[in-house]
Amino acid sequence: MKQYQNAADGLRLNFIARLVSIGCSIIMFIPIIGTLLGLYGQIACVVVMIVGLYLLSKDVSDVKIAFVLSIVSVVIATAKAASGGFFLLAIANTVIDFFVIYFVCKSVADSLKSHGMLEIADKGDLVWKINLICSAISIVVELVSWIPVLNILGAMVGALNSIASIVGDVIFFIFLYKSYRFYDTY
Repeated sequence: MKQYQNAADGLRLNFIARLVSIGCSIIMFIPIIGTLLGLYGQIACVVVMIVGLYLLSKDVSDVKIAFVLSIVSVVIATAKAASGGFFLLAIANTVIDFFVIYFVCKSVADSLKSHGMLEIADKGDLVWKINLICSAISIVVELVSWIPVLNILGAMVGALNSIASIVGDVIFFIFLYKSYRFYDTY
């Protein structure tokens, strides 16, 4: 067995689950059956991502924090949905989701740096920095959405933030893919 097989498997599961999650989001636009399939698919993807984080945490220690935070995030997201989207829960969920990304990217990047894989590690560092900025902007937009006139500006900033977030997600996909490929061969 390879030295970092759990890391490779965990990163692979996260990569695949995130890709499938995008497909589920698209399927949700199909009335009734697509909504149900997409919703159940999203739930399955979250479970697979958590399992992936658990596996990854066996080889990369700081990912244990991300694993625990991802479970907390699911609880908060469920409470947010049950409360009708209470904005403080939305802000808390944004913060926790950022820290999940941070601990995954930072700890995997540090591990990759120790193996001389600086190019891949730099992508991980870039991902969490983009995510930090996007998360901060999301929180500000959430707060100003309650203020008349500023909510219009907030919506425009939110749209631009979504584009930056997509760029960060693409880089995150590349990071996950290259990381799991490295650990798979190490």
